[in-house]
Amino acid sequence: MMTGIRDPLLFCKFLLEKVKAAGVRIHNPAAALRLETDINGKLSGVVIKNTETSEETSIPATKVLLAAGSWTPQVFNTLFKDRFSIDIPIGGLGGHSLVLKAPSKVTTCHSIYTTMDAHSPEIYSRPNGEIYVAGVNSPGLAVPEPALKAATMNQPLEKLKDIARRLIVTPSGEDLEIVREGLCFRPVTVRGTPYIARLTDEKLAEDTSLKEGEEGGVFIAAGHGPWGISLSLGTGKVVAEMLSGKPLSVDISSLGFLDGHLR
Repeated sequence: MMTGIRDPLLFCKFLLEKVKAAGVRIHNPAAALRLETDINGKLSGVVIKNTETSEETSIPATKVLLAAGSWTPQVFNTLFKDRFSIDIPIGGLGGHSLVLKAPSKVTTCHSIYTTMDAHSPEIYSRPNGEIYVAGVNSPGLAVPEPALKAATMNQPLEKLKDIARRLIVTPSGEDLEIVREGLCFRPVTVRGTPYIARLTDEKLAEDTSLKEGEEGGVFIAAGHGPWGISLSLGTGKVVAEMLSGKPLSVDISSLGFLDGHLR
């Protein structure tokens, strides 16, 4: 039974305000460039670059968390190529969406899941008077570079508009008002579950080392498919426990790697 709908944009703005208030410094727009090591060859920091000014910043770190969604493999390869003998098997499933102005007052949240013309549309009404429409995916669409904004495509958007017109009735037959159009890439895995784990030290190359025990480590949290927003807070709690060496709230042993391949 659905009791509420979470607006991803408002949710992310809420979290951003909270982490800033807690003293977290946000580097945006930025791209990870390389790792830094101390005089003993152990991981000591990550160098990032502001993609607008090209200014580089070194962030001290003995632990690194990879949580870049569909771009996690690219970030991993940039930072850890030749350092870890392991693959990060996460792909990107492109999907378009529309946000529409509700043709009448929204008094409660509703969701619709259906099948139309080989597509599986999803429609959600929101208390702020908007309706979210999605469900037209483009499996073959290449994931853009991390610093680039995904460019929408006319054909899937027109298909979504047609679906919306067929499912949403306006009072006088007028066309629906579009608030915004979007394209996102959901981080998907072959096995259908995310990777939430610490990369084991035995997978490290011989010329790479980490701080021992709880002082160091490389962690991954990605591959949630279309459920990233829903699972974000729980994932964040467990990952925070992992990084701080605390007992985990849930068993995530099935969400790791096995011999450098899929579990």
